[in-house]
Amino acid sequence: MNAKTYNHALLQYRHSQALGEVMNIGLIAYFPTHRQLAFLYPENLNRLRFAYNIIPEKTIRGYFSVFSKRVEEFNANPGLFPKGKIDESFQRFVENEFLPADSSALQFGQYCTSVLYTDDIEHIKAQLYNQYLSVFQH
Repeated sequence: MNAKTYNHALLQYRHSQALGEVMNIGLIAYFPTHRQLAFLYPENLNRLRFAYNIIPEKTIRGYFSVFSKRVEEFNANPGLFPKGKIDESFQRFVENEFLPADSSALQFGQYCTSVLYTDDIEHIKAQLYNQYLSVFQH
C-alpha cells in the first residue's frame, strides 16, 4: 500500500551563522494529491523582535508577501510550473522558485515528508501552524 504524503520545510531566520542561532518564522508545504502549495507565517514578529534587538522586519515581511503571492500563483495555475518538478524534488522546486540555499539570514531548513493522515489539508495546515508558529501569538 502506498501511503499518501505531503512535504514541508520551515523558513528559518538565522541571526548568526557563526553562533548557529535559528528561529522558525514560516513554513512551506506541498500536498501532491491536492496539487496545493501553502505558505504559513505569523502575523506578528514580536518573538523575533524580543530575541534580537535589530532585525530586518520590513525585509522579512517583504519575503512573506512575495512567497504568499507565488503560492497563490501556483495554486491558481499549477500548469505554469515545470511539470513534475515539484513532485521530483520539493527541495529543488523551493530553491528554484522561492529561495535559493545560500548563507543569507533567511533559509528553508530541513525538508520533511510526512504522512497525509487526512484529506482535510486545512486541518493539517492548522496543526502545522500550531506546532511551529503559534509561539508568535504570545
